[in-house]
Amino acid sequence: MKTLIKSPIMKIQLILLSMLFSTFTLMNSGCTPTTPSPGTPCDTTNSKFKHLFDSLALLPPYLVDTTYDSEIHEYSFTVSSTQTLCKIGYESQAGLTGPTIMELRDSTTNTTLFSMSCTFSTTTTSYVSVTSMPTLTPGKIYTIKRIIPNTSYSLFNQIIGRMLKSSTGSGGITFPFSYNGLTIVGSKFYQNAGYQQDFGIPYIDIVFQ
Repeated sequence: MKTLIKSPIMKIQLILLSMLFSTFTLMNSGCTPTTPSPGTPCDTTNSKFKHLFDSLALLPPYLVDTTYDSEIHEYSFTVSSTQTLCKIGYESQAGLTGPTIMELRDSTTNTTLFSMSCTFSTTTTSYVSVTSMPTLTPGKIYTIKRIIPNTSYSLFNQIIGRMLKSSTGSGGITFPFSYNGLTIVGSKFYQNAGYQQDFGIPYIDIVFQ
């Protein structure tokens, strides 16, 4: 009888030990978590884009302005090393009645990597997390877009945006601009207003992990 009682207990113990060993193996097998680990924070305090934008704003003939009433503000960029995009920062205008769309496209393959419906602060740059956290690679051109649908505003001054532009008033600026592996290669402003290319750099902060 003792043998009959002990055998199931031993089997249960072996099963539990096996489960613990499997769990330990998975934890140490190099699996990548879906959220940033403590060692790789998504730091919004001084992103590559912010550093580039703020540095250019100190140089003539550039200045920071809030302007251009088109629904779409976008810029295209490249990276010199593999990067993971984790957050986007933007400042909206007061009076919006609906969301702002943030979209990232791989312009090399004409593929949308994500399109998010967002709400941002109207008094300062605020940030939203990119849940898909796409990996960006060298050799491709990416385009980040701020899109305000026509159902989200009632006045044109609600769709202007902060940007870097030339103070000469004679048109656009000359690309590219680079900092620490991030290169902005061009920009566009369009939809419901006259099309402008390379008019300025819209302040859409992209934060890498």
